[in-house]
Amino acid sequence: MKKYVIPFILALSGVVSADRFEYVAYVNLEIPDSDSTGIRDTIFIDQHILIEDINIYVGIGVLETPWAEEVLIDIFSPSRSRVRLNDWQGPHRSWYNCWYDTEREEDGPGRLEDYAGLDAFGHWEMFCFDPFEDYTLFWYSWRVEVIGTPIVGLAGEKGPLPTEFEFSGVHPNPFNSTVSMRFGLPEPSEVVFTVYDVQGRKVRALNCGFMEAGYHSIIWDGANSGGASVASGVYFVRMTASDREFTRNAVMLK
Repeated sequence: MKKYVIPFILALSGVVSADRFEYVAYVNLEIPDSDSTGIRDTIFIDQHILIEDINIYVGIGVLETPWAEEVLIDIFSPSRSRVRLNDWQGPHRSWYNCWYDTEREEDGPGRLEDYAGLDAFGHWEMFCFDPFEDYTLFWYSWRVEVIGTPIVGLAGEKGPLPTEFEFSGVHPNPFNSTVSMRFGLPEPSEVVFTVYDVQGRKVRALNCGFMEAGYHSIIWDGANSGGASVASGVYFVRMTASDREFTRNAVMLK
């Protein structure tokens, strides 16, 4: 019988440099064998940062043997957009104790670069799952490194609010999985994003609800209203806020 470690979770944060922010969580837990519930842990980023680049470090070790084994690792943004860092069936299944997006690429689906253009503020979640009953995996820690620019004009932040309604566009563009839309509101407003194909048919509606004045971002996961991924092609994203409308194009390339 395995001895399970009582969780000791500590999150630290700080500015590493003028545009580099690092957050770390110490998990100190065994990952149960062949248990699909796995283990989840969160890091709360308490600053509004416009992401230019993001790197994720995962610290997992094997207790009984020096050999590595397979493990599934997912990262979720505050808006619940998922990137699969390590797929136990993927090409790098024996190498996961490292920085993702600098030391090695993500297995996918999704890429960390998909988070560029988003606000890093909120709870980031990591999920780890060991599908095999063999060696014991121990999750020591993980880190989120955000490279970007602090956002002013948000609630609780110093700086001016937008002076007019803004739809800055979509990023990245072209995209192949998820895309973010950044926008600004000079006053509290109901906000809706609607995606259309080139024939003018509605593909998806994203109802943001009532939002406070400030700068915001929202993710479209590249799926239609039925949950299926859209085909490659040009799409038009219309933002409606109060009585204002803005339209930008987005190109899906698979």
